This record gives sequence, C-alpha cells and structure tokens, in this order.
Amino acid sequence: MTTRTPILFVHYGDNWIRGSETTLIHLLATLDTQQFEPIVWSNCQPLLDHFAQCGITTYQDPFSVLGVIGANKFNPLNTMKLVARAITLIQRHHVSLIHVNSGAPCQWMSIAARLCHCPLLLQLHGDYPLRERFLMGFHLADNIVCVSNAISQAMQSEGLTLPQLSVVHNGVCLPSSSLETSLKTQLSIPRQAFTFITIGSLIARKGVDRLLKALYLLKKNGEKAHLVIIGDGPERITLKHLSETLGLSEQVHWLGEKANAAIWLKSDADAFVSGAYQEAFGLVIAEAMMAELPVIAPRTGGIPEFVSHNRNGLLYHNSGVFSLVQAMQTLMLNPVLSHKLKQAAYVDAHENLTIQCNTQTLQAHYLALMKRDQPAPQWRAMLRPLLYFFRRKELLS
Repeated sequence: MTTRTPILFVHYGDNWIRGSETTLIHLLATLDTQQFEPIVWSNCQPLLDHFAQCGITTYQDPFSVLGVIGANKFNPLNTMKLVARAITLIQRHHVSLIHVNSGAPCQWMSIAARLCHCPLLLQLHGDYPLRERFLMGFHLADNIVCVSNAISQAMQSEGLTLPQLSVVHNGVCLPSSSLETSLKTQLSIPRQAFTFITIGSLIARKGVDRLLKALYLLKKNGEKAHLVIIGDGPERITLKHLSETLGLSEQVHWLGEKANAAIWLKSDADAFVSGAYQEAFGLVIAEAMMAELPVIAPRTGGIPEFVSHNRNGLLYHNSGVFSLVQAMQTLMLNPVLSHKLKQAAYVDAHENLTIQCNTQTLQAHYLALMKRDQPAPQWRAMLRPLLYFFRRKELLS
C-alpha cells in the first residue's frame, strides 16, 4: 500500500464560509487522496465542521496575529503558543508540507516550518498592505502562490521571482442541481423583463450601491431592468434605503444569504453584473461564466486576467457609474452580442477555470516543493517589504 503524504492546511478566517473558505473546500474535495492526506487547522468552525463531515482530521484553535488582528494581537507569548501548537501538529502527523491558505497564519507557521524543516506554501487570495506583508512574514515562505497576477505585483516589486512566487488562478464549479421553479417565476418578474443578477456580501467594497445607481439611470433613460441581489451583510439596511429612495423597490429583489447561491446562476437571469470596487480574483464572476451567463465586471484587480472585453464579457472603468450604465445598456439592447459573450465565457471557464485544473496545478507545486533541493529563504528575507518601502521613499524624495 502506498504511503500518503500528510499535508497540513492552515486557514485563518471569520466564522463563515466565503471566498477563500470555498476555494479550500473545493481543493480538498478534488485532492488526490491516494497520494496526499489532508489535515486542517483553523479558527473557522463552520469550515472545520464541513471537513469533519468529510472524514478529514481537523483542529480548532483561536488565532491572533501579533500586531495585526485578534484578541491577543499584542501578546507575543500567544504567538509562541501557536508556534508550539503548530510544531506539535507537524510532528504528530509527520507532516511533509504546509499549505497556508491565507496570509495571517504565515506569521507563526513560517517559524514552525523552519524549526521542523518542513516546506511551506503560502496561498494569497487578496491584497495585503506592506505592514501586514512584513509582520506576517510572507517572504519566509518557500513558495507564494497568488490567485491573480494583480495581487502578485507587490511581492514582485519587493524582489520575489520564480520559483518562490507564482500565480495559479482559482477554479470554480457549479452545483449539479437546479431550481425547481425558475428565478423569474419565483420573483414574479415578467418573462421578457431583462434581469441582472449579482452575488456577494453586502459590504462597501462589493459596490452594490453602484449597481443601484446604474439601475436608476437606466430607468431614467427608459430602459427598465430588474436586479436580483443574493447576499447579506452590514450594508443591507443602507442599500435597501437607497433602493427605496431611488424608486427601485419593484425592480430590485433581495434574496438574502443563500447556502447554495451559485444554483441561481443556472436559472433564467439574463446577465451577471458585478459592482465591486476591489476584487482580487472574482470567484462568482467565474461561476457566472461557467453558468453561461454574459458578465459585466469592473476593470480592476484580477478580473481582466480571465474576462476579455467584448470577447467573453464586458469590462467597465472602475470609477463612477456611467461606464457601468453603458455596459448594462449594451447587453440589454444587443441580444446577438449577449449570446456571443456567454458562449465564449462558457468555453473559457470550462477550459481554464475548473476546480480540477486548479487542483492539479497546486498538486504539481506540492511535489516540486517537496523535491526542491535548496535552502529555505534566509531570515533577513522578511525585511524585504521594509527595504522596498525605504528605497521607494528615497526615489520619491
């Protein structure tokens, strides 16, 4: 019987399942378990509950990042306790590789990995300011995998190159089931009414306010459309008030949080639209493409890396609202273009953005990292963000 390689997956998150948690769930669901044995350590109980139900060994502890976040962020002894706990888990399971699924745990895992002579792969799902890149010790990781070229720029400017730094786009999949009753029927939307759908947390950076303003301007121009919003968050009351103030109550449909939100993408909405002001990758945009929906998204972050304007989607300028309005109006008035975009999006998503493609690439990184015969980055490497900061300051002065 072939011995499986134990990998310790470490994740820091809030008490919910969102983008980075979903990508880890998808990764472990498609991991070659004949070759690798996953062990998961996290502070996120819903995530651990999911993996426990899948028969994966899990560990839960409260996490704090020294100088950054958490109840013990000013307590260095707590960081040392996390290092000790990490070493215990590494030794207990004879871990051969560590996969840190978010930036925060790199602070203590990079220390534990060095003390145990265990290679560490750090996967980054978003941008981190210079202060956090320094305090979390990103440059001590043996391999940093970014989900988009956009979020790799900061590390590149600080001197990281291949093989220590690489980009692996996220993969997505859709549920096999479908809605029993179509979206438009459930929400009493006329079948011929053009309907946009968006999915995301109701937080400021997701830009739902921008979508509401665009819908209002379309209405003023005589182009009445509906908008289905799936998600919840702290901005919900403010956004609903804005919708009512703009006279959009009959056109905007608030579905709240849905456990299987992607299933709604497979129904009869006419297009997906994102209002995000910031987006490291855009998982739900990729899901919409896979569901064969034409997509409208801002030209920001990692989105232009897989959405090509006028080929498999429409990109708008990430400022103001008029470029967004123009893109929405273009789709509403041009069914031929809409059909062309959604067909290209479907093909691209199934060729380049599948979970299987993502998992196979990461598994190749694991094998290469374990075979690599070179020393870990030196301790002074963690100073790179500070050196870059002072060097840039000199150039600007």
